[in-house]
Amino acid sequence: MTNKGPGNTKKKFVIYIASFFQRLGILLIIAFSLLASVKLFSGAVDFRGVEIKNDTISRNENRFTELRKVLRGEIIVGYVSDIIADWGVQQEEYYLTQYALSPTLVDTEKRSGFIVGNFHTGHLADNANTEKLFLIKNFGNGVMLFKDTGGPK
Repeated sequence: MTNKGPGNTKKKFVIYIASFFQRLGILLIIAFSLLASVKLFSGAVDFRGVEIKNDTISRNENRFTELRKVLRGEIIVGYVSDIIADWGVQQEEYYLTQYALSPTLVDTEKRSGFIVGNFHTGHLADNANTEKLFLIKNFGNGVMLFKDTGGPK
């Protein structure tokens, strides 16, 4: 017995339509999943492949980029800052500087050789910490490199 009647054609058409909608549904699920993934990761990476870095540590690292190039090869450098009043902020700025200049060690007690200046107020002349220091270069954004003049401490 052959199944060539009009009912069989209708059955094949229904199966074909159901199969089509199943495939369409699967494709839509995949498409929406990919769209959601792109939206999720687009905030972390731009489409040129460069990570967007706008956090405190990354901004601080960017401030010290040029100084880090100059200090390449230095093992230990001194450190001065204009933050005196708030010990917590002073420590945070010191550790951020240490991190940005790594592997060079930043020592708050060292007063010979190169000394890194990390300033935020712009009142360099009023800072007693820089009294006996010679400014080698101002890198901008409050980042400076000094050399000890060898005078009395």
